Amino acid sequence: MRFSRRGKSLAPEVAGQVSGKVLAASRLQGGGWVVLTSTRFIIAGTRANDLQRPWHMVDRGEWTSDGNRIQVTWVDGQQPTELSLERDDRELAAVFRELVESSLVHSEVERLPGGGILRGTIRRDENGELFSQVSVTGVVREDHDLHERAQVLESRVRAQVGLPS
Repeated sequence: MRFSRRGKSLAPEVAGQVSGKVLAASRLQGGGWVVLTSTRFIIAGTRANDLQRPWHMVDRGEWTSDGNRIQVTWVDGQQPTELSLERDDRELAAVFRELVESSLVHSEVERLPGGGILRGTIRRDENGELFSQVSVTGVVREDHDLHERAQVLESRVRAQVGLPS
């Protein structure tokens, strides 16, 4: 059986879905668990929403003021994942933030005409390897200029950490 920092045991069927050191875990309303390991964000023990994603795929998390709800936004543009915890879990929120930040090495943001935002980041994957990501949010016009700006931004962030362009 695996344990969270608080010593709560995971159900055996959930523990079997989890690999890596469990740093925090919390029960979800309606059943299942959110489990944070050193390498993955995991939703386990649910009927339809089980999920395992490495930390470098998490863009950010937004918590409600009472700490019972979280919305996870993904760097690849997938629909955000919304979760309701059984209880307020500030420790889980703190561990979540720490793990997302540990995967982020460098970031630069560029505002685009029309209100869009282009973001270039250097992230660390599960094996400690550095790689670049470029994402765009907001209203943008996809054209040659956008692609050129994205390439320039990616080259710039890669150069900041010594990666080849």
